[in-house]
Amino acid sequence: MIRTVLLPTDGSATATAAGDLAADLAKCEKAKVVVLGVLHPHYWGDTTEFERDDVLLADVHGVVDAEVKRLTSSGVDAVARYWDTPTDHVQDAIQQVAEDVSADLVVMGTHGRSGLERALLGSVTDRVLRHSTVPVLVVPMKAGARGATSMKATAGAKA
Repeated sequence: MIRTVLLPTDGSATATAAGDLAADLAKCEKAKVVVLGVLHPHYWGDTTEFERDDVLLADVHGVVDAEVKRLTSSGVDAVARYWDTPTDHVQDAIQQVAEDVSADLVVMGTHGRSGLERALLGSVTDRVLRHSTVPVLVVPMKAGARGATSMKATAGAKA
């Protein structure tokens, strides 16, 4: 039985597809979705630390709040959770929040990086998969739309 789904998001199309799957699953299981945004300073360029944190914090909150609104408007019990301390270790924040909210499942997208880009930037999803103590459902970048359709078909069959 799934009671709590953790949905880390960065506002990308892949994260939105993961949100669609999390919503469908939550409706089937009557579960709550915890939407998580993590403050990650590496995505910003030439600003001072203070400006960067303020701008990024507002962006993180905006992305999370928009996803919560989108999910609740579709009938899902969704709540916001923010990791407001800047961290280079997003996967650690995701794992900590999964523990804090007693998540039964983490649903997250992957951007499908490979080669040099993956070597330089790494993969948060890969690190979560390797170290998570709860199951992780990964939505691949190119399969997001197909996965959402499959979950809806499964959800309809179960109801």
